[in-house]
Amino acid sequence: MLNNQELEPVFCIPTYRLRDVKETIIKYDQHFHDMKREVPIWIFDDSPYAFHKRYFPELEKTPTYNEVFYIGPEEKGKYKRYLRERTGIMMADSVIGRIFRQSHGGNRNFILAYTLGRRFISSDDDMEPRGLITKEREKLEDNVVMSALSIKPEMIPVEYQSNDIYGAFFSVLGEKPLVLPFGTDIGEYALDSNCDLFTNTTIKRDSEKTKLTLEQLKSSLENTIIKIAQSFITGTSDMDSIDLGYMFINDPDSTDTDKLPDIYVLGAYKPFITKQNWRVATGVSGYDNRDGLPPFFPTKLRFEDYIFRIWSQRKDVATAHVNCIQHHTRNIYMRESLSSLILNETIANYLKNKIRESVKNIGCYSLDFEYDGLVEKADIDPLLENIKEFHSKILEAKRKTNNEKRKEELKRFSQSIYETFFRFEPDHFLSEVSQVVDEEIFAIKDGMSYWQTILEITMFKSASDDLPMRKLANPRKAD
Repeated sequence: MLNNQELEPVFCIPTYRLRDVKETIIKYDQHFHDMKREVPIWIFDDSPYAFHKRYFPELEKTPTYNEVFYIGPEEKGKYKRYLRERTGIMMADSVIGRIFRQSHGGNRNFILAYTLGRRFISSDDDMEPRGLITKEREKLEDNVVMSALSIKPEMIPVEYQSNDIYGAFFSVLGEKPLVLPFGTDIGEYALDSNCDLFTNTTIKRDSEKTKLTLEQLKSSLENTIIKIAQSFITGTSDMDSIDLGYMFINDPDSTDTDKLPDIYVLGAYKPFITKQNWRVATGVSGYDNRDGLPPFFPTKLRFEDYIFRIWSQRKDVATAHVNCIQHHTRNIYMRESLSSLILNETIANYLKNKIRESVKNIGCYSLDFEYDGLVEKADIDPLLENIKEFHSKILEAKRKTNNEKRKEELKRFSQSIYETFFRFEPDHFLSEVSQVVDEEIFAIKDGMSYWQTILEITMFKSASDDLPMRKLANPRKAD
């Protein structure tokens, strides 16, 4: 056990879009006030210092009921300098720089370090504390724990629903599943009707309806603790970017790859406990970090949460989907092009399988796997063929449409895919993928080997002194 003193729970918002995070703070702050909850809001800003100087003054003008704290470029720099002083020059630029590098995984590792000894909730900067659900609720079958629809907003009457997020998460995080109130469904894992279990990639794109079924419990939940929890998502569901591409291709009226024609709406849902969780969604998640947790993969490929899908298989770990929903509106500000995201996720899915298939040991604060980053041509060729097939569907849609605006957008998209995937030249694709995979695997393994040391140093620092953070001098709202 790294820490035996529990600190107050906090609500964290990781961001690299400081310009937009103000609206997220306002919505969640009001939600907590409406639910009569007091919770410190911590902002973890991954923006460049120039953005901090430009947008931070506006952030400090935002009135809130709850206290707001900020961890940005200066605070992160001070924390990393402290780690360097304690660990020595050998770790300074290599390990610390990679674990906390500017990326979704790096920013979330700051959250894990700063919340050591606490339970916390984390919601992304494009989330809302409410979700969409059909006005006419669906009756769930015995083993079904969620039903959802991908629809055009006007097709079915829907309404927003808001639940007590604080109560939903902190009533289960850190608890033993077998002592929770009677009536909560329990299973081995949840199986999505439209997605591959292990990578969460879509396998049925022609289905409007999604069902989440609970597989019968096969493992013992005795001596387990719920360490990870998540809420249900509406709006833009947790899908891969290539699915967004297919949605654009298949909608004959769509003229913009960034504008989604359908919206993800829940038909019904209920909370449940699982022994394993292959559906971890970091955008709306909570963690019991009182004793420390393993690091997120410090990757730029957006599969930083995959470590927790594997880590949830530890004998002493259980997970939960809690009784609340949150809404995701995909923010395109400062987001890479759809073609680049598809390339990143193609490589990420390759790495997910390689890591999962070669796991040797799941430790308290690390994951030990054998895959060394070697890329075989036989593994890569099918990936390129899949993208070439996707590209051909773009061209087919372009031939079929008479809408000139849509035709131009399809032409632009097809060219972007062609160039992003190295003009479909096999050797060039293999070379680039090999380079990225080698860099990512090295960063993941290098960071993992030193993470417990970083947690121990952080625990010592937080026990004797506060970690670098800034309390916003913003106006406080009256009750």
